[in-house]
Amino acid sequence: MTAIKCPVCGCSVNANATGCPECGANPALPAEEARSDLLARGLPLPPPPARIRRHTWSRRRRLAVAVGALVMIVVLLAPQWLGYFGPRVAAYATTWRPWRTHITLSYEHDWPQRCTMEVQYRDPWPGQARTPGWQVDFLTLRRYRSWLPWVVSERGSGP
Repeated sequence: MTAIKCPVCGCSVNANATGCPECGANPALPAEEARSDLLARGLPLPPPPARIRRHTWSRRRRLAVAVGALVMIVVLLAPQWLGYFGPRVAAYATTWRPWRTHITLSYEHDWPQRCTMEVQYRDPWPGQARTPGWQVDFLTLRRYRSWLPWVVSERGSGP
């Protein structure tokens, strides 16, 4: 079975058919003769085929989506990038929570790629500590290469 297009409405029709199932035109005739044949038989002409309209985003929407994606990437990767600003900022990024206040850092450099820090903070909801209040954590921060950020390699808690 071979299929041809109807000259009037454009739908797929069997080549052996005498009329289009959609509009009733003879598919063997040229387009103008098929239209005049439809009008002579008193049948209405079908509307022209609808164009496929693709959904296009406006420039404003594309820009808003791009900015939103960039903000999400920055927010999700910010703790990793904060290590580029030094060991103090890396320690703040790993220790800070909205309810932790008065974070105090004291540190000493062992060598240019490593430092140890003592972090004191007030925590009303302690994790492993027995009582809420002032907590002490000991952090070891490393910088594996000079171009990489500072990262917390070891963590311990104290009294």
